[in-house]
Amino acid sequence: MPRLFDLHKLTEMIRNAIPLREVWVIGQPINGYISFDPDLLQISALYVNKKGEGIGKILLDRIKSDHKYLHLWCHEFNNSAHKFYKREGFQLRNRKDSGSDGVPVLQFEWIGK
Repeated sequence: MPRLFDLHKLTEMIRNAIPLREVWVIGQPINGYISFDPDLLQISALYVNKKGEGIGKILLDRIKSDHKYLHLWCHEFNNSAHKFYKREGFQLRNRKDSGSDGVPVLQFEWIGK
């Protein structure tokens, strides 16, 4: 992954984004979190510290429960995330050669019932 921003810039970016997002965490201490932009219906981030324990599904289901449509962008090389999102009903919709960090990304969409 390219290092595009120093700690000061990253802190500023996160501070500016938090008021625009829903952020859900799980665990004490925190084992995972999901960041969701309700205006764009976009999952901005989903991170867990222990894969395979259902933490990501719990967080994703929390956002799904309030919406009929979601989308997200995921790094093209992150095959384990692609597999997870597909298992959770997301479909591949788009590709960009360069995301905001210069790395190729894939767009996934979910349409609820």
